[in-house]
Amino acid sequence: MKCMVRVLKSDGLAPASISDAAVAAMSTIEGVENPTIEDVDADSAIVSYDWTKGTQHFDRTDEHLARYGLRKDWTWNRDPLG
Repeated sequence: MKCMVRVLKSDGLAPASISDAAVAAMSTIEGVENPTIEDVDADSAIVSYDWTKGTQHFDRTDEHLARYGLRKDWTWNRDPLG
């Protein structure tokens, strides 16, 4: 299932590295395959990915993103899993 998430940088992350950090962070989540940057600006990135766990919801996204200085934008939701 194709999904998307918008991630925001936390203080201290260089704007030029948000794309690499977003892909790296999403790649650490079991069930995520082919994370791809769809759009990026100085403070955020939109990442599309293939979710391979069916309708099983992954609720630790923020934990994985935080390791890379990122957080999920919970106000932006285009993810079919919510």
